Amino acid sequence: MKKISIFITLFVIVTAGNAQFSPTKLGTNLGTVSNNNAVLEIAGNNSILLPRVNLTNTTSFSPLSQFTDGMMVYNKQAINDVVAGPYICFNSKWNRLINVTRLTPSLPSGNLGLTTTSAPFYTVANYHIYNASSGLTLNNDAAANSCFKFNVDAVVSNDGSGNYPPTPNNFFGKFAFNTYQLNDFNYVQPYFDPFNLGWHVYQYGNVFDMGYDDNYQIKFNATNSIASTVFVNYRNPSYNQTLTTDKIFIKNGVIQTGGLVGITNSANLGLYSCRSSYWIRLGTNQAPIKFYSDLDTNGGIGNDSNMTIESNGNVGIGTNFTPSNKLDVQGTIRSVSGGLFSELDTVTGPFLNLNNSLKTPFDVKQNWRIRNEANIAGFSSRDGLFFSSYDGSNQNANNNMILADNGNVGIGINKPNYKLDVMGTIIVQNTGSTDFITKNGNVNLISNSKTQSNAAKYWFFSNYDFNNGLTFNAVSSTLSPIVTNALTIDNSGKIVIGNSYLNSYNAKLTVIGSQNNTVSNYAFLKGSTSELTGYRSGQAYNSYSIWADWRIASDEFNAFSDARIKNIKGKSNSKNDLQILKQIEITDYTKKDSISDASSYKKVIAQQVEKVYPQAVHQSKGFIPNVYKSAQATDGQINLITDFKPGDRIKLIIGTGDIEVKVTQVTNDFFKVDKPITEKVFVFGKEVDDFRNVDYEAIAMLNVSATQEIANRLEKLDHQLTELDTKNKVLLNRKDDLVKKIKGLLTK
Repeated sequence: MKKISIFITLFVIVTAGNAQFSPTKLGTNLGTVSNNNAVLEIAGNNSILLPRVNLTNTTSFSPLSQFTDGMMVYNKQAINDVVAGPYICFNSKWNRLINVTRLTPSLPSGNLGLTTTSAPFYTVANYHIYNASSGLTLNNDAAANSCFKFNVDAVVSNDGSGNYPPTPNNFFGKFAFNTYQLNDFNYVQPYFDPFNLGWHVYQYGNVFDMGYDDNYQIKFNATNSIASTVFVNYRNPSYNQTLTTDKIFIKNGVIQTGGLVGITNSANLGLYSCRSSYWIRLGTNQAPIKFYSDLDTNGGIGNDSNMTIESNGNVGIGTNFTPSNKLDVQGTIRSVSGGLFSELDTVTGPFLNLNNSLKTPFDVKQNWRIRNEANIAGFSSRDGLFFSSYDGSNQNANNNMILADNGNVGIGINKPNYKLDVMGTIIVQNTGSTDFITKNGNVNLISNSKTQSNAAKYWFFSNYDFNNGLTFNAVSSTLSPIVTNALTIDNSGKIVIGNSYLNSYNAKLTVIGSQNNTVSNYAFLKGSTSELTGYRSGQAYNSYSIWADWRIASDEFNAFSDARIKNIKGKSNSKNDLQILKQIEITDYTKKDSISDASSYKKVIAQQVEKVYPQAVHQSKGFIPNVYKSAQATDGQINLITDFKPGDRIKLIIGTGDIEVKVTQVTNDFFKVDKPITEKVFVFGKEVDDFRNVDYEAIAMLNVSATQEIANRLEKLDHQLTELDTKNKVLLNRKDDLVKKIKGLLTK
């Protein structure tokens, strides 16, 4: 057959081509070869039958022995990424020549090949591939003006002015290979007519130009060294321009609309609208616009999104997550020559929110907010800059500090009325120098809750009187004096409690004045010749200058004992005192409050002494350790089961020391107090009004009286012994005389 002979001839030509190169022409229309540079030329109406093989995929040379660029085969099977059809080897890979999924062959006159008629020999949908007189044509029956035409003999002319006149056959998208060089603007090379407006050159065999003139053209480069480069507005008639390696090369570095000159000729790349009031639009269909870098820090090159513009207008800078605010920034914001401006005309005003999600648990203050709050009706002093904290759900806000518009500063308060207005405790620590400086040496402590005319609303201490030193004073809400010089520390360190005057410092501590109080069943020791000690049963109303819950230690105690200030009733009965003393029991014990005192004692018990010597025991208010447990307090609630009742006063031990609080609520699981304590506490116990105190001085005086009684008795016994001894001596003398007399009688 003809096709067998053609391949045999090809084999002979190819194998013999190494000895001497000579063009060869095959076919029915033999004659002079069209191009001496061609190794083989096919002429006439015969075809080439390619080797028919079964390829497995585009990257495998099987069933051939190796890849060789330029090798062509016809694949018979569809498997993996190959389908039936012709393939050519390029860059060690099979490349399909016809990108169709279905071919319906038509074999006119029993021959497979190009015919000279207009009848199609391949049909794909409405498209027909046939051999017309002007070359190979792809035609669409539905749109005759939309076709692909390969002209092997056409002459494309140019008049030298850059205008390419249209050729016959008004076909859009014509593609032809010119075979005739007419002038400097017409070469033997491929041409393309994209819009039926004229031929455009397909230069060098590696660049594709499309456009109407040199000002608006596109070149597609496909060389090995510059792969897939697109040139925009790049035509250079000299053809000696060094080609760029960029994927898209744009002359002058800008893409612009309108005008002749871009933003700048030195710009690397720009988008610019030269037309006044025209804008540049980047749009998506409800999808974000993202800008990436070529860093490899997030799982691969190009995975780092430098900026994201969401379809809802939210912008993210440096974020690898979807921005949920109008601007989300992951990293630091720096303003070099400007500032940060926020404007919001609402009551709360513009704000800056600082969130730290590492703060756990959830109820801690994860968010801090700085806001410029506006005036609210009834809060005219509230204009200012607020510093507030919130928990993780942006609830339970605390207005921690305000810088008011009038210059006042408030801490823990919303309306500062002074330059520094604090609600809470102030402490100054570790300053190493002057801690507090005030004008004129005065410090004022104000309690706005004290509204009574006789209440000390203002307490102030002053350091301005050289003679008095540091003084503490109090005045009422009407500025009337309540206490003058309540406490004074003079320049030498002596302290006076009470209304002090010059020369009133009788000792390092002087107490002027007294407070009347009722005491039950007490003993006394006083300087009195008629009544050194004594006991008062029942209640007595006395004036006291010092009241101490515990001992008072000193080197010596001096009691004023002038008989002229006393009503003397008589001497104590020492016999009775001895009997009482004999009934007092000395007990070994330790205290239940072992934390403050773990010592062992050998003393009396108040309740036992009270039975035999009640005047040595008196009752007062005091705290007993009837709970003595630690617990957690939260806003005044203490989770501990006790026998407390609402109204009880109890003693708690906290980090700063002992405090006394009042019980306001009691349940089966907890109790609440009247102070908002939130920390670990130690519940000591409740206050009782029958707290016993032993007057050891009274017992000591009882012991003096009892000892005197014993001394008197010893003196009497000693006198009796002396008398008995004298009598005994008399009797002994008498005995001796009788013995002598008896011996004398016996000798006679």
